[in-house]
Amino acid sequence: MAQPPDTISSRSALRELQETLSRAGDGQIAEVVSLVDRLPERGGADALLAPLRARLQLLRPARPLSLLRLLFLPVDSVIVVAAGWRRNSITLPRSTLACLGAQVRGLLGQEAGELDRQIEGILRDDDAGVLRLGKLLWPRAAALLAKAPMPANWAAATGLTAADYTDLARSLAVVLREASAIEVMAQQAARGHGPAAAPILACLGSAVEQMAPDTGSRAAQSIGMLVAVLIARLPGVEQILTSAGDLSNALANPAPRAAADLAIDFVLDSIEASVGTQQDLTSAAGELTRLALLLDTLEQPGPASRPIRKPRALQLRRDVDRICRARFETEVSSRLLGHTDQLTAQAPDSVITGLEATALELRRFEAAARPFGSVPHYERVLRDCARSLTNAAPEDANPVDVARLVEILQGPEAGLAWLQSVGGMSG
Repeated sequence: MAQPPDTISSRSALRELQETLSRAGDGQIAEVVSLVDRLPERGGADALLAPLRARLQLLRPARPLSLLRLLFLPVDSVIVVAAGWRRNSITLPRSTLACLGAQVRGLLGQEAGELDRQIEGILRDDDAGVLRLGKLLWPRAAALLAKAPMPANWAAATGLTAADYTDLARSLAVVLREASAIEVMAQQAARGHGPAAAPILACLGSAVEQMAPDTGSRAAQSIGMLVAVLIARLPGVEQILTSAGDLSNALANPAPRAAADLAIDFVLDSIEASVGTQQDLTSAAGELTRLALLLDTLEQPGPASRPIRKPRALQLRRDVDRICRARFETEVSSRLLGHTDQLTAQAPDSVITGLEATALELRRFEAAARPFGSVPHYERVLRDCARSLTNAAPEDANPVDVARLVEILQGPEAGLAWLQSVGGMSG
């Protein structure tokens, strides 16, 4: 479907390949990922897959685990492209992973080889295997990174400074030390058991202890990375933010509360960006749902609500509403109405089911976007879309196929009403 990543020789070629992949189906994406995972040297493959990372998090294709992937799995939600990284942020630039991973492997010595043998054959979606192996790797790596000197090739490999290494290695160590506990809570949450306040508080308390006696911005930066990971992995944002505030009060230490503010800013920024640029509507709908819950938590009275956050939350609602309205109109026009001519009697089942899948995807996006406002707008667009679709359908279109699309867009009553009107006209 695409040329091998090691043949990419220009930015324009890379963008073209990324655009092609963005339009690929789930099965094709899985095939490309499998090919990349088998490459002895990934080269430009990471850049090729970069725009798909949010989609891959939803698809979760069966990817083989490796020591490097396992090492950075706990911080996956805060890894950003190098161009998007800023000093004093709570993120980890992707350009540092190879250098940090090589450093940890070197410091592990013979342990690395033993871990490689145990990891072989384990897939990323094997939760039990990830937790078992993570318990072996994460605390050990945390202890090593907390005191390891900067790698000799750090500046050449990453373009960053010695101070950057210290901040990033320290923050990564803080998260890795708590990674096993977070993984346990995340797996329990996936089974319907929400995390209790006690283990969340224990994670944050341990992080504060690691950063002692520093209570300033550096501590907030490292603990902020941990808070952002907690928010990404666990339900119940209010509980996480409340625990951070309670810990600040109990210890008379401002770092946990400041860390929560940094984490909230990062999460809001990242979700807002993904909603505006995400290629597939399913991923965008998931991010919208997550953002709506987060904004509700920040706006409603409670321990997590702070006056400083409310103006940002209100403005973000407006911005996201505007972005979603524009995107919905564009997607309806280009992905559904632009293909109405395919509704012919000779159309294969795959074409009809594809149009139905698109309509369902549009409705999921619309349902996720409604909490941000403009409900009448979406109702009007859906009504106009159904009308345009029925008017533009080919004369030999199967009425049941058209009615099904109208049903998805406006509900069963609208679909049945249109079908009855067509029957009455033909009689």
